[in-house]
Amino acid sequence: IINDVRDSTIVLKTTKPPNLENFLTTHPSQENIKIEVTYPTVKWIPHPKLLSMDGLSIHKLGLNAKPFLIKFTGRYLILESVELKETELIAFIKKWKQKEIICNNLRALIVRDSQLIFNNLRVKRRINALKWDETRRPKSFRFDSMLPTLKPDIHGDIDCSSYSDIQQDDGGKWASIKVTKHGVSFFVWD
Repeated sequence: IINDVRDSTIVLKTTKPPNLENFLTTHPSQENIKIEVTYPTVKWIPHPKLLSMDGLSIHKLGLNAKPFLIKFTGRYLILESVELKETELIAFIKKWKQKEIICNNLRALIVRDSQLIFNNLRVKRRINALKWDETRRPKSFRFDSMLPTLKPDIHGDIDCSSYSDIQQDDGGKWASIKVTKHGVSFFVWD
């Protein structure tokens, strides 16, 4: 048994719901996990330990993203090929803005290849997003390169000059958001 495993990639090739309890108990020092579920018919509720990982990347066709948004307490969340309604995305951002959700540590949320379509202008209007202003924040967001299980094309500096910005209520943190037809990138600035 390899001790002190911190970063893992798990590929689930089964039609049964994943049972990660034994893996997470055997490797309690997990910090980052990337999970790929190959069968779209598998019903899956996120394990509580997964929701507190520093970095969590999940690729599962048709996965309901809402439970992850509501309960994730880590820093980096990447969801691919999931189902996320535009109204759920807007509700999540508004709750983040009003400091009503438990994701105080969140640094990045990336949703790719959503099974549903987002309207960029409508989302930005509903969250009262502002155009980027270089006096407010830097041009590039530094994506923590210590997350080896996450996609390599998002490591390092990410140019956010084309992103819109929002601020938490009462002078809280700033975040930058970019919404595309099938995805969203949301980065929180310290």
